[in-house]
Amino acid sequence: MKPKSKISLIHQWLRKKHGKANKCINPSCPKKSKNFDYCLITGKEHKKDRKHYRTMCRSCHYKYDYKNGKHEPQKEATRRMGRKNGRINGMVQCKFKPADIYKIRSRYGFGEFQKDIAKTYRVDRSTISLIVNYKTYRY
Repeated sequence: MKPKSKISLIHQWLRKKHGKANKCINPSCPKKSKNFDYCLITGKEHKKDRKHYRTMCRSCHYKYDYKNGKHEPQKEATRRMGRKNGRINGMVQCKFKPADIYKIRSRYGFGEFQKDIAKTYRVDRSTISLIVNYKTYRY
């Protein structure tokens, strides 16, 4: 079993002690989300203190984190939480071009391992599996 990180243990403590986050405190939030998180306030450190966190919907949480430099903008398209059907802010985020898909399927057809192809494109092996089995990128 994988050991839990300090941050996930603190978030688990927050949910146990204060309940699940259930609203977004961002005044400009459209209030359409059903998923809420505890968000670390900029300048505070992760610790078991409710005053260091605020509740936000996932969309506002990510915007807050990226705006304040907590995450690299490049990682936004690859994050799974807050995404629906591969879309972020209503736009489809495609990592591969049709030519890449053709090359991936060709390399796999010639006997190359999925894990080696995945390393080339810096994606998980399961992504390559979905492509070669025509589960995604069906062209």
